[in-house]
Amino acid sequence: MSKEIPRSARMRIFRAAEAAEVDETIMPMAGLDENVLAGFQQVAGSGVENGHRVRCLFQEKTGTGMSLVHIWYKSGFVLPQHRHDADCVYYVIAGEIHAGNAVVGQGDGLYIPKDHDYTYMAGPEGVELLEFRNTATFNILFNGKDPGQWTRIAAAATVNAEAWKLQTKPPARR
Repeated sequence: MSKEIPRSARMRIFRAAEAAEVDETIMPMAGLDENVLAGFQQVAGSGVENGHRVRCLFQEKTGTGMSLVHIWYKSGFVLPQHRHDADCVYYVIAGEIHAGNAVVGQGDGLYIPKDHDYTYMAGPEGVELLEFRNTATFNILFNGKDPGQWTRIAAAATVNAEAWKLQTKPPARR
């Protein structure tokens, strides 16, 4: 008698062309206090929406789940300080991340443990990343403790808005 293999244990193919934009079903927002909402208001209209593309390539919705997200932040894009309720490994495909004094380039990566606040900025050519998580869904909890971060994000978006419109593909791989 042969034993049926559960669907979750079978090989599955996923296609980049079928990837969906990351939304509240994959990454629900949390921590939306008055400081964060005021920050969102501050960056609205600055062009920040043209500085990134975040798509879910794979999401395992059964069992413990996994997810794989493809991210492209354009040159000088600044992420707001935030954290997630799941561990994450970022792998840099091309370009670079500036995280504090560290520069993380092509072939390098970052491990961010769950509940750890972080931010970074895309390098001068932007950055293309893969984000691996050991869960299908995870929250994004914004940290509203630094109101000045929204000014920095809005300023970066305003300075780069026209350049971002011209950046039609991620940085070249070396």
